[in-house]
Amino acid sequence: MAVDHSKFRTCHQTSFCRRHRHGNSKELYDYKLLPDSVVFHPDASSTENGPSETGKEGGGILSSLSRRILGNDHDSKIDNYQGPPPVMTARLSNVATYTSSMLTADTYGSCPQDEELQLSISLLQDGVARVRIVESSIMNAIKSKGPRWTSDDLVLNVDELVPVKEEVRLDTVNAEVLKAIESSSASSETRGHVSSLVSRAQQSIDNLDNYIVLAYGNQWSLMIQLYPFSIYYFRDDEGPPAIVAGSSSLTHFEVRRDKDCGEPNTAIDKKEKRKLVEEEDADVDRHGGKEIVGYWEDGLAIYADGTREEKPEEIEEEDGINDKRRLNEEDYDTKDMWEEKFQSHHDTKPHGPMSVGMELAFSQSSHLFGLPEHASSAKLQTTVGDGHRYKDPYRLYSLDVFEYELDSTMALYGNVPLVISQSATMGTAGAFWFNPTETFVDVEEVRGGDDTVESRTHFMSESGVIDLFLLPGPDPHALYEQYGRLTGRMPLPPMFSL
Repeated sequence: MAVDHSKFRTCHQTSFCRRHRHGNSKELYDYKLLPDSVVFHPDASSTENGPSETGKEGGGILSSLSRRILGNDHDSKIDNYQGPPPVMTARLSNVATYTSSMLTADTYGSCPQDEELQLSISLLQDGVARVRIVESSIMNAIKSKGPRWTSDDLVLNVDELVPVKEEVRLDTVNAEVLKAIESSSASSETRGHVSSLVSRAQQSIDNLDNYIVLAYGNQWSLMIQLYPFSIYYFRDDEGPPAIVAGSSSLTHFEVRRDKDCGEPNTAIDKKEKRKLVEEEDADVDRHGGKEIVGYWEDGLAIYADGTREEKPEEIEEEDGINDKRRLNEEDYDTKDMWEEKFQSHHDTKPHGPMSVGMELAFSQSSHLFGLPEHASSAKLQTTVGDGHRYKDPYRLYSLDVFEYELDSTMALYGNVPLVISQSATMGTAGAFWFNPTETFVDVEEVRGGDDTVESRTHFMSESGVIDLFLLPGPDPHALYEQYGRLTGRMPLPPMFSL
């Protein structure tokens, strides 16, 4: 006996993972932080909890679930943000010449639109930095769709999320940013600080006005690159950044869109209708006209005559070769963007594709841990790049898998999107990708010219928002204390069981 793989979908059977893995869609996303949109909140730490418009209600987890499941959430139009207020906000714009919404407009006749996002950054007393990206409130107001669902009130340990008490300093030499925050021209000290961090990140110092630095706690600095948008997290140790987010242009955020808009693309519309008819005919032929009275756990039909549907033979795809062949024939993967099926399961997407993703890099590190639960080694093995161990990315999705295989990246009983780097030179650092939806994670090791190794993870989630907590460590004890303050701690078992 062995696990029945046909019951559990893989990356090449999942539309959002297919679209974004291996950088297949990176040309559709090119984010720029708009310098005139920057708002600096130096007094944010004086607020006990998040902004007043967060819509936080009492009643605990059960009350919150009841409001959402039963439809009694009166504040569904209000962002469910929980935690200290941001110290900086800004807008991000997708300035790619051809965007994701343009692609769906050309393919399905949906509405092309500006892909504008809202960035907020919160800084905590223990050094943790929160980078959160959501759809802009203007876009939500126009579409009357409200914010995307998040699980802040179900997961975050808000009582222990203490904002940084020391002064937060914003350093930049960008004239538009200085004007936006009503600050005077940059001092020589500011220029020196920005230049130092840019050099440590091994970027060119000829373009210092492309950066904003948030310095806090007398030992941590968060450097934001305006274009292309990325984040560099520094500790006060004169080394390279401990964590880099978004530097490989793999950040994507599929904004919600309307399928019906104006005149549809007639040729493609006919093609899609013909495809649907063919799929319906194939479904009828698959059952041979037999009456279906139920389905087994594996999704195969049970017929009225007592027989059951036979499992079709599956052709295993070798390392995404068939996917790559299709992507060579068509510029982008546009399959299953509005609905998709896996065996008997049918998922409709009234707002179109809503995936989010970002790449994280850990400097001078060849040892990554985390992403439970998988039946593989404690050290995360590579899934892409030269000599990769696994062909499929790690899947994060809670499942009860009977007779699961060892040494595999398939999902198991729990999923925790936490990755931790341990390095002899950089110490301990980590990142918590706060997104509870189905997620695939690629792991890669890249060797630099100085023979150092950089470990990278590429998170791809089905929906939700980008909500990233950067944990500075610098040692395992400090990091797990930081993570415990974020999500709470496991209670001790009863004394009689110890």
